[in-house]
Amino acid sequence: MKAHPFLSKPVLFVDFIRLRVSEDQIRKGLLTLVKPRKKTKFSPRPIHRRYSAEKALALVHLQPVSCACVEPLTLLEFSVWPPTRTNAPSVEEPTARPRLIKPWVEGGCVIGLFNTLRAHGPIHTIRADPTTGALIQFWHEEDAKDANGAFLGSQKERRLQVCDSCSVFCANLDLDMNLATLRSYFENYGTITNAEILRKPRTGKSRGLATISFLLPSQAAAAIKGMRQHEIHWRKILVSYAIVKRSSTAKSFVPVAAPAAVDEQPPIVEPAAVPVVDCERCTQLEGLKGLYEALRDELSEHVKQDRDHREQHDSERANLQNRYDEEIKARHAAEDEGR
Repeated sequence: MKAHPFLSKPVLFVDFIRLRVSEDQIRKGLLTLVKPRKKTKFSPRPIHRRYSAEKALALVHLQPVSCACVEPLTLLEFSVWPPTRTNAPSVEEPTARPRLIKPWVEGGCVIGLFNTLRAHGPIHTIRADPTTGALIQFWHEEDAKDANGAFLGSQKERRLQVCDSCSVFCANLDLDMNLATLRSYFENYGTITNAEILRKPRTGKSRGLATISFLLPSQAAAAIKGMRQHEIHWRKILVSYAIVKRSSTAKSFVPVAAPAAVDEQPPIVEPAAVPVVDCERCTQLEGLKGLYEALRDELSEHVKQDRDHREQHDSERANLQNRYDEEIKARHAAEDEGR
């Protein structure tokens, strides 16, 4: 079994003062995973085996813990170094892309999933949800590929699909939904770096699908949780992580930085510019877009000319009607004088 990148001892540390959580809450979070030893006076949590420590890091680390005196929920944060250590080395981010297993049955055993996948390599995180599926991220990309080929390669309905943990995929949208309205529903969950409504290439009409990219994975997870079964224009939308197409899996992957601590404000990072690659389909779409804009402008000009023509015609008709009425009145007045 491959070793963990930085976990060398079966000991994890928790800063009780900063997180403001009790030891009973720590034990409750680890109850289904490991069995902590007797109560100690310090923050280290001794765990029987290093394998159990890896499991706690993958399944419980940065998960919300309910606390009666703290609102909102506190994230349970583990560390392999004591909180009092000032020169703790920095931990490198995983180089593997996140994977998604769909469908995931509610109440599925994430511990069993960890035990099965750990044979292929160390695991960074596992987050299971009955709606979106089980989100898995290995530390190394080669381990993720090995797990996909060996463990789930023959099961097409439950394979490891490469996904973007910062992007949310939306379905069942109203066909008349515009981009500004869509962004207004999701911008409360975090910083949106990109939003796009998928359209048909030939007609340019909406397909009822969209993707919204956030700055941090935690913001995308909050958006998926908050917008689940949410109604927009009387239609319940479907949200999940955006699956990366096979053609884009060969691109280089830059891991996203880990979320900042609860008491710290995340720094404002400008999103990197995405390089635009010209292709035949993109050229066709650009041509259709230009044709659509030209037809729209021409139609607007025709509508304006028709409106002006109608106004002029109504004005001329009113003038003629007034002249006719005046002539009738003058004729009747002349006839009365002749009598």
